[in-house]
This record gives sequence, structure tokens and C-alpha cells, in this order.
Amino acid sequence: MSVPKTRCRILTHIFLIILIVIVSACSSEEGDWKQASAEDSIEAYRDFIHEHPNSQFVDEARNRIIGILYQPYSDRNSVYAYQTFIREYPDSSFAAEAKSRIQALYEKRRLGLREVRKARIELATEFPQGTELGFLKGKRWKTRILLQIAGIEPLSAKDEEDCLSDDCMTFKIYVKGSPRGRRYYMGIVPTVGQSGRYLFTGARITGYIAFMVNNKTVVKKSFQKQKNPPEKTVVMNNDYPNKRSEAPFLSVWKGINYRQILFDLFEQEFGRDTLIDAMPEIVKVISNVELQSGGDKELVKLLTEVRPQHRIIGLLSDNYSYAAHEVAVLALGKILEPWTIDPLLRTMKKDYSYTAAPSAAARALGELEDVPPRVVEALIEELDKRGRRRRYVRRAALEALKKISNKNFGEDYWTWKGWWKSTRPNH
Repeated sequence: MSVPKTRCRILTHIFLIILIVIVSACSSEEGDWKQASAEDSIEAYRDFIHEHPNSQFVDEARNRIIGILYQPYSDRNSVYAYQTFIREYPDSSFAAEAKSRIQALYEKRRLGLREVRKARIELATEFPQGTELGFLKGKRWKTRILLQIAGIEPLSAKDEEDCLSDDCMTFKIYVKGSPRGRRYYMGIVPTVGQSGRYLFTGARITGYIAFMVNNKTVVKKSFQKQKNPPEKTVVMNNDYPNKRSEAPFLSVWKGINYRQILFDLFEQEFGRDTLIDAMPEIVKVISNVELQSGGDKELVKLLTEVRPQHRIIGLLSDNYSYAAHEVAVLALGKILEPWTIDPLLRTMKKDYSYTAAPSAAARALGELEDVPPRVVEALIEELDKRGRRRRYVRRAALEALKKISNKNFGEDYWTWKGWWKSTRPNH
């Protein structure tokens, strides 16, 4: 009798152990799933899948990972963003939603543009007795970027002849220049086509940007500017200036805010989300010359108004040009919210060769209303950095410290250190 009882006890214990293991496993799995759900991050869900590959929650975990990946594209809310997501995750559960949103964005456009999926860019200039302003051709790059983000593919030159259907539009830029007060300077008027010196008293530029479908204008935005700068003698060669920089049209063109006109048109027709989504790519093609001439103002204004945090900080990465860094810093300096402090500090400390971004970051930090101690300490440390590249940053850091402290110890690093040591407890 004792043997069966013993065997029964052993079987009972084994059953209980198995039951405990099963319950513990289930409990561990459910607990890990609750923890992963609470954290709601890609890493948490991936860890859960790794630990419980056969769990009933694995499919849901994978779906949530895709949902997190999809969110930034959804926030951008442009045709290009959704198209990019579909290319990268074609078989995901969110691909159908992305396609639906693309179609909805197309349907929101005005009637003549809803079917447009490709475009040719036409640049027409008319500058009699002057330069053809060849630099206008550089505007094509910004236009191409804006069109791509709007879900309209720019055609190559060989395909442009085929743009005669409802799904293709002509993006036309027309600019005409007329010289004012042109007369021969030396007193002897040469025959047509000969070289000579002419006196210009000004110029007038008119033009427009238009969206055309089947040779019909759907949208048109005009501009004009006339200016009478100081009289200027220009050496002409066959009715064209020897030097493009001497043409009277250039000073007038600078008064036409072409980029703002272009941005306003795209925002009007394709929405602000499309314009914002294009900014990082637009900034990539901004030249330092444009930046120095104030060409960044429209970008800074737009970024400041909308405040796309991840977009602005992204422009400070090494993937973007010095011009992009400067645009981002100028925008951060106008926003000056708590989240802007760390990117401004990082930029100020960088050892750039040819950009004003670090010094602009230092000046921006001096405009903070509530200055954290780490900002003051970083500004003081800049005074101790030597080298030709850092001199502009030192000057900007000094100006910032003077605003913050109402003191002026010059670039004397140790005096500033002493002041901060005595001041910080009360700061």
C-alpha cells in the first residue's frame, strides 16, 4: 500500500511543479507585455518578441513597432512622406492608410491640379540690352524639391515634350527686365551690336510664376519691381555687359523676394505641411552667398512660426551644410524655449571652419530670460578657447555674458570664473 501512495505523491508533486511553471511563464509573459505596453517603444517591443517569440502578443507587438515607425511620416503629412513610408514598409499594416492619406491630399487640391503627378519646369527670361540673369536657373533646384515633396515628379529634359495631359503641368517662371535711362556714355553712339560704355539710371523687372495644365493657366502669381539706383557706367559688349555683376537688373532683382513668392504659392496650393517637409532639402541647396545676402530670412521665419522641433534640430546634423546649420540656429534663437538650449550649446561648442553658426548660438543663449547655470558656465569656458576660428565665438560669448550679468570683464577668463564662483549660489 505504501508504494502506490508514494508513487501518487511523486506524480502529484510533478503535476504541481509543471502547473507552477506554466502559471509562472504565463504570468511572466503577461507582466512583460504590460511593461512593454507601458513603455511603448520600439526597443521594448523588440525585447518582448525576443524573450517570448511564441507569445500570443507577438503580432500585436510587431504591429505597434510599425505604428511607432509610421508616426513621424504621419506628422509630416505630405505626399512625399507617405510615399517614402510605403517604399520602406510596403507590406506593413499601415501602408493602406498611407495610400489613403495620399489620395486625400490630392483630392484637397484645386480642381485643375488634382490629377497632376508630373511637371516640366520652364524658365523664360527676356532681358533686352542686358544680362539674361543666368543665376535664375539655380531656382530650378528649389522648385524641383518642392514639387517632389508635393508628390509631383519633375520631368527630365528628354521627357518634357510629353507634358500634354491632365496629369502633367508646366511650372513656368517668366522674368522680363527693362533698362531705364540707357544712353551712350562717350558721346559717339555706336552701331547696333558694337561695344561701348553706357550710362544706366535704373531698371524695371516684371514677371510671374504659373501652374499650367494643357496650356491653360490654373494658378498665377505676378511680381514687379522698379528701382533707380545711382547712375552707373557699364561696359557693353554686343549689347550685353562684360561683367554680369555690372548689369542694372541685379540690384533690382534683389528687391524681389522670389523665394517668399515661391513659398507662398506652394503653401497656398499644397498646404503648409508640404512646405515644412521640404525645408530640410531646400536648406541643403542654399549657397553661402544666398545666406550672406539674407536669403535665409524666409526659411527662418517659417521654421520659427511652425516650430517643428525634430526638423530644426535635424538641420544641425553633419548631413547638412553650414548654411543649414546657420538657418537652424537663427530659428532656435528666435524660439528660445527650454528644448532649444541643448542644441544651441552643442552648436556653440563645435569647431566649424567656415560658418557663423557657433557665434550665432552664443548670441542666442545670451537672450534667454531664465538662464540655467550650465549655460553661463559654457559661455565662460568659451573665453578660454584660443585660435583664429574661435575668436568670433569668444566675442559672441562675451556679449552674451555681459547681457546676462550686467558686468564687463572683457575676455578675462579667470575674472569671469571668479565672478561666477561668487555669484552662482545666488544665481
